[in-house]
Amino acid sequence: MVEVKISRRYAKGLFDFAKESNKLDEIYSEINSVSVVLQENKELKILLASPILDDKKKASLLTRLFAGLSKDTLNFLLLLNTNRRANLIEEIANQFSQLYNTSIEKYIAHLTLAEEVSEEILTQILEVGKKKLLINNKVEVNKTIDPSIIGGFVLRIKDKQLDASIKNRIIDLKSKFDTKLYESHL
Repeated sequence: MVEVKISRRYAKGLFDFAKESNKLDEIYSEINSVSVVLQENKELKILLASPILDDKKKASLLTRLFAGLSKDTLNFLLLLNTNRRANLIEEIANQFSQLYNTSIEKYIAHLTLAEEVSEEILTQILEVGKKKLLINNKVEVNKTIDPSIIGGFVLRIKDKQLDASIKNRIIDLKSKFDTKLYESHL
């Protein structure tokens, strides 16, 4: 929990700096690419979190790995390393992304489907879901395939959920059959 608070503070600081210097989109793109690199390289995450490797070697590693980034983003990563927060880079990137998406009024939609669908159907699902959930903002989709929902979809945007899955309908029907809808006259 403490790490989340710390990550949020660093992300807020970076966000405020990026906004003031009119580099919000650039830094957002770069910090996301750093996050992807860390997600794909578990060894790198372990190395950055290791107390055995000294800060100078970690700084050298970060500088070489992310040499293509802007000076501002690289300096931020080096600041995290200096403050012994390199292990939080991925969480800070997630917090920064949330701040960015909120600022441009863009939401993350979590869509669960029983099987893969075409882009056309995906677009239709999002349009119907946004209309039913009363959301007019831009939406970025995180798609998950879960055959246990049998069919249909479950769409979550912010704190709202639209469950149009077959599994949910079966559960609803079962609960209706379990309740006595009639009284016996015997």
